Parts: sequence; structure tokens; C-alpha cells
Amino acid sequence: MEIVRKAVEAWNQRDADLWLTYAAREIEWMPAGPAAVERAVFRGYAEVASGFGSVWQTWEEFRFEESQARDLGDSVLWLGRVR
Repeated sequence: MEIVRKAVEAWNQRDADLWLTYAAREIEWMPAGPAAVERAVFRGYAEVASGFGSVWQTWEEFRFEESQARDLGDSVLWLGRVR
């Protein structure tokens, strides 16, 4: 749970380098909703950081706000909204 919350906070601080320290090298990010400002799939650290940058340039504010988080053992369920 701590890692998920730290990653959300890194996003909210617009710190892609910090956010990526919580991600696997083989990361694939498929933005949805208002985050989908460019290509459909970003692969690897460099592409994902570039995709994040596009989102942050497009939106003056794009923050995640947690409403609930649950530790499910091997995974975490994070519920919230985008502001």
C-alpha cells in the first residue's frame, strides 16, 4: 500500500523519474480517458516518461485523489478520482 501511495504522490508532484522507480523495467502504459493525449501504448521508462510529460503539458491540473485503498495480499486495490 505504501508503494502505491508513494507512486500516486509522485504522479501528483509531476515527477516521472520518481514514479518510474516504482515500476518494472518492462512497463507498458495504456492511458485512458483524459490521459490519452497521444499514442495508445508507451513501453519502457523513456516512452512512459514522455507520455506523462504530454499529459502534464495538456492539463493544467491532473491529480489523483484517493477515496479508498485495500491490501489484497499480492496486489492493492486503489480507488479514487482524477481532478
